[in-house]
Amino acid sequence: MALQTSPNLIKLGNCVVDVDMRTVRTGDKMSRLAPLQARILSVLIEASPEFVAREELLAQAWQVNSLSEQAVNSAISKLRAEFDDTSNAPWLIQTERNRGYRLLVTPEVVEQGPARRSFKRFWPAALLAAVALTASVWLVLRSPSMEDWLSNPPENWDVQYDQPAE
Repeated sequence: MALQTSPNLIKLGNCVVDVDMRTVRTGDKMSRLAPLQARILSVLIEASPEFVAREELLAQAWQVNSLSEQAVNSAISKLRAEFDDTSNAPWLIQTERNRGYRLLVTPEVVEQGPARRSFKRFWPAALLAAVALTASVWLVLRSPSMEDWLSNPPENWDVQYDQPAE
């Protein structure tokens, strides 16, 4: 049964994967997946528990129709290394000759929805807006009222701007 949602955090065994941010957390250790590794993992997660044929993996992760077998093997090996998985004793990715690849663990959705990351992406703009708002309020509260300003005009107040120059 393939996952029908587009989750942010997915638990694979004892690892938590943030698909959008391409991070893998195992206990206290955190690593970042390369874009290709993240695409391969996303394809495998979406197809889980079914096998993904090499041709389908090429089309979805690489977005090409042909590539050397060694390139695919190398990419799968690098992905396995991020999870301390091996082809000899796999716990995450199974390779079956003439069938393809599949996840051995069932992906579990930990968190879903884009709302949790909105502040992380826009915190610089939010911080700038907060500083600007604070400065504006400070200037308004610190400045004299219009009545005080009109009763004690500045010293160069007598300049007439309405009169044409002679």
